[in-house]
Amino acid sequence: MSYSSPLPSRLCAISQLSMLRSGDKVRFLGCVNQYHESTALLSLFHNFPSSQDQQTTQVDISQLLDTIDHQHLQVGAWLNVIGYITPSASKSRPKIQAIIVWSAGAINLQQYENALISRQTI
Repeated sequence: MSYSSPLPSRLCAISQLSMLRSGDKVRFLGCVNQYHESTALLSLFHNFPSSQDQQTTQVDISQLLDTIDHQHLQVGAWLNVIGYITPSASKSRPKIQAIIVWSAGAINLQQYENALISRQTI
């Protein structure tokens, strides 16, 4: 009998999500812009790289409603997200099915962005 572990997530910026395929497992950081209670969709943004317009994505948290801390849904909260890219009507605004969401806490945004830059050069 063989056992397989789940595939690792890929660390990326919100701006990179549109370049990935449906089904890819991703991990990223974003700031809550809006929460739509009726659809359980979080709108997250992160202006990285800063030379681009504000990058946003929709995160479906419907599978996490029983466990998510409602403080994480407040505008301005920084969140870590692991999930899968799902088909979206807008290629430039991908949608993510979240499997876990947690607070970024006192994130050092510059250090996180430096980690993203160093991963791009590998």
